[in-house]
Amino acid sequence: MGMFKDAKKQADDAMQQAMSQAGAQGGAGWANQQMAAGQAESNALKSEAAAIDVDKDPAFAPIEGVSYKDYLALCIKMQPAGADTAKQLEIAKANGYTEEKWKTVSDAYTARMTSNQKFARRFGMDVMAADK
Repeated sequence: MGMFKDAKKQADDAMQQAMSQAGAQGGAGWANQQMAAGQAESNALKSEAAAIDVDKDPAFAPIEGVSYKDYLALCIKMQPAGADTAKQLEIAKANGYTEEKWKTVSDAYTARMTSNQKFARRFGMDVMAADK
């Protein structure tokens, strides 16, 4: 679960670095152009992720009988546990998973996220939407 906080921190760090470089390379006008371009790209990626029909897209097919929506809901419940895998397992067990089933499902969904950027973006967007 900590990977999403890490990804957000990396994005924030990259934006700060771009701002620093912008000041050195061309001032505020150039920086504003770069920020606008970055924002436009971000908006396009969010739109693409939002357009995915998770009930029909094969990338979101259930794993070991666990649907994307059920996995997402459980991950949201696990957010307070952070990167503490023992607490995550405790939450999984409290929600009807055995240790073996949770490890299998979690590993498989994590593998999907690392191999499919659209899947990862949609998952991240859905997790962030739950935080609001």
